Amino acid sequence: DIVRKLMIHMNKAEGSHYRDELLSKIINICSQNDYQNITNFEWYISILVELTRLEGTKHGSLISLQMLDVAVRVESIRQFACNQMTILLENAHMFIVGSQSTNIAEVLYAAAWICGEFCSYLKEPEKTLNSMLNTKVTQFPGHIQSVYFQNILKIITHILTQVDGEEKEKMGEMLKLISTTIDKLELFLLSGDVEAQERASVVLNVLKIALKLIQRNELHTSELTALFDGILNPVAPKAQRKVAIPQGLDLDAWINDPPSESEDEIESALSSYKSKTLFYDHADNHRTSGDSFYHGSNVISPVIGTHQKSKHYEEPTAEELEKQREIRKQSEKINPFYLKDTSKSSRPIQQTDIQ
Repeated sequence: DIVRKLMIHMNKAEGSHYRDELLSKIINICSQNDYQNITNFEWYISILVELTRLEGTKHGSLISLQMLDVAVRVESIRQFACNQMTILLENAHMFIVGSQSTNIAEVLYAAAWICGEFCSYLKEPEKTLNSMLNTKVTQFPGHIQSVYFQNILKIITHILTQVDGEEKEKMGEMLKLISTTIDKLELFLLSGDVEAQERASVVLNVLKIALKLIQRNELHTSELTALFDGILNPVAPKAQRKVAIPQGLDLDAWINDPPSESEDEIESALSSYKSKTLFYDHADNHRTSGDSFYHGSNVISPVIGTHQKSKHYEEPTAEELEKQREIRKQSEKINPFYLKDTSKSSRPIQQTDIQ
């Protein structure tokens, strides 16, 4: 009842910041104490999907993590979750937002991963595959594209596994499906994200090899399914504390050799120099001891940590100014890039008698 009232209030609320606060409060209430208050996880998945329709929210990553966590933890909910995630993938174009104020597209990360990891629960895997092969995928962030490409291979492997051992006439459809997927993946190689390009390239070459083996009737689907063997189990955030430290491992010992004392002295000298001012002090016009590298400017002396004062500025004489002016004029004459005044003096107009 509390969540239902918050949902009604959130839909009527004005201002994205206030709606985001209500959204985070709903998720905190539902997920506290490892979902102790949730008795119907189908209802919770429906709530999460409904929250994706909230415009301008900044909690797309939070919604995505909740979808992943529930799908991994609750095995009985996976079929329902796959059906709901398929709906999100089919309407992925709705999450293409040019504004940086929202990250609701993050839910597609969870949707693609759930549909790929638990693809055996998909009712229409070919339809889901076509949704994931949409060329608009390249408009999403790179990490979302990478998850798309990785799970495309999982779904195709599942489809091939279902066809294997059945009538060979269906292999023609599989050849067409793989060929279409290869054509779409070649477009994904133009993605602006490096990791997405790499994932697309790996999946593309795996499918090309699989296509050749199917044409030779030499493909064993077990070779593809071996790429994704293994069961994923939820891991508690504090599980690392229960892992025993291996014998012979001293966590307090230096991995590399400790720095020497001379290095410490140099670092302390540099830090003391940085703390000093680098600006000229008008109250002290005389120079400190030691020769500087350059004269007439604020410079560092050969001894680290000392600072030299520049000489007092002297006004040039009239002769020096005239000499500098002549030098500048000579340099302007020989400089081919200097725009010179090329206008010529106008000739006097001669008046002639018109006969």
